[in-house]
Amino acid sequence: MSQDQRKLANYIKTSGLSKGYYLQLFAGGVACLGILMIYCSNLLSDAHSAAAAIPDVQTAGLLQDRIFTVAVLFFLSFAGFLGCTIFYLIVLGQRVGGPVIAICSYIQELKKGNYDVKRTLRKNDELGAIMSELQDLAESLKTKSERP
Repeated sequence: MSQDQRKLANYIKTSGLSKGYYLQLFAGGVACLGILMIYCSNLLSDAHSAAAAIPDVQTAGLLQDRIFTVAVLFFLSFAGFLGCTIFYLIVLGQRVGGPVIAICSYIQELKKGNYDVKRTLRKNDELGAIMSELQDLAESLKTKSERP
């Protein structure tokens, strides 16, 4: 597998921990925005009905244009929030899920008795301290296994 294919595969596969975060964040965001959209739709509908009851046609038209602008801005904001949420989920998956996958892979190698494998995480990864401790453990186990 080439380096680019591996990077793409790492973006797609996530640990169970990250999937839980994804689901909770996405479900919470969608629920809150769904409630907000229903409320705003009702308010816009009421405002549209009130604008239609205004006898002055020019003022009613201006008010309806403003209502339409507010509705468009709201739905664009919703689309922006959705885009930011998806971006955040990808970043979260890479910052937490990626290191978890790497650490589990490293532990599997240690279980096989392969203490010479060196696995590093990205600089400033949240789980770098755990990987460092695992590498110290591997060195300790290697020296113990070399003794008669």
